[in-house]
Amino acid sequence: MENKDQTPEGNEEEPQTPPEETAGEDTPEEEAPEQPEVDYKAKFKASQSEAIRLAKEVESLKKTPPEDKDLPEEKEKIFGAISEYERRKEAEAKAEQAKIAADLDKLHVIHGDFDDNKLKDIVKKYGVYDDDGNIAWERAYELHERFGGQVEYKPKKKSGGRTQDKPVEVEPVNVRGKDFHSIIQDFKKKLGA
Repeated sequence: MENKDQTPEGNEEEPQTPPEETAGEDTPEEEAPEQPEVDYKAKFKASQSEAIRLAKEVESLKKTPPEDKDLPEEKEKIFGAISEYERRKEAEAKAEQAKIAADLDKLHVIHGDFDDNKLKDIVKKYGVYDDDGNIAWERAYELHERFGGQVEYKPKKKSGGRTQDKPVEVEPVNVRGKDFHSIIQDFKKKLGA
């Protein structure tokens, strides 16, 4: 068995490689620089001490909040914006109430005397609105006339709450040994049919 190191120099044959494989071999390979060893225990101790320091800082901030000199000015801006929003909403609500009152006055002129609250209840209960989302007072008045003013708006109960309904008492029925036809006939007699 011959080793390549022991072969005479003239007899060495170099394997021929296709040109695709030799394209990148002109540059010598650079070895990756060695990474220095990381002392994980020291890093862990440092992070723990930083965490403890931050926890103490948080506790001290909870006890005595920092004083910001700019904060009162920002509070005034925020509360000013909130109060302006509330004023706008209040003005819109007053304008809406005035519009409703004007519409009801027009209906009183046309149709005479009727209960405004019952008409409002009809609008709330049946949602009598036109295509644009405005209240259709004429349709609401027509419903008021059809119902004779007997409709009252009662808001729906919230779902999921307990009710005070008592269980329905049902008379026990003996069906043992009877066929289906005879059970139906017995119930018809009870109901008077």
